[in-house]
Amino acid sequence: MLQFDEELVSGNVRRSVWKLTWPFVCTQIARGLNVFVAQSLVGHCVGKEGLAAFGVGMQLFFLTITLYIALLQGMAIHVARYTGRQDSEALSRLVYETFKVTLLILVVFLLPLGYFVAPRALIWLNTAPEVREHALPFLRTILRSGALHCYCSSW
Repeated sequence: MLQFDEELVSGNVRRSVWKLTWPFVCTQIARGLNVFVAQSLVGHCVGKEGLAAFGVGMQLFFLTITLYIALLQGMAIHVARYTGRQDSEALSRLVYETFKVTLLILVVFLLPLGYFVAPRALIWLNTAPEVREHALPFLRTILRSGALHCYCSSW
């Protein structure tokens, strides 16, 4: 295992925080631009129903991703705890277990959610049938690709 980075625990706090957060900041900027471009294209190509479907689909997607990120934050706290103790063996075990749990949650929860719960969720949200027609394939696609993206970006 690599040595722990001493710069993160000593010296300038602002520099240490930025060193930890810059990848997340860049990811969020890219994600925001992606949503902006996608929404613009949907508005031009599909019309009002497509924009409504996009909005409903993104809200449901953000709900599931928020739950997943909350789980990862809890796991990150444990990783930070073992890193602070500099217990390399326990940290390696914890990272391996985190890998297994996130894979299990994606396969058991997020991927089936896109196929089985998405149609009912659109009905619960009282979406119009013409919006539901566009929202369901979008939601299924984004939950599948989002699950894979979240899994890859969490590592």
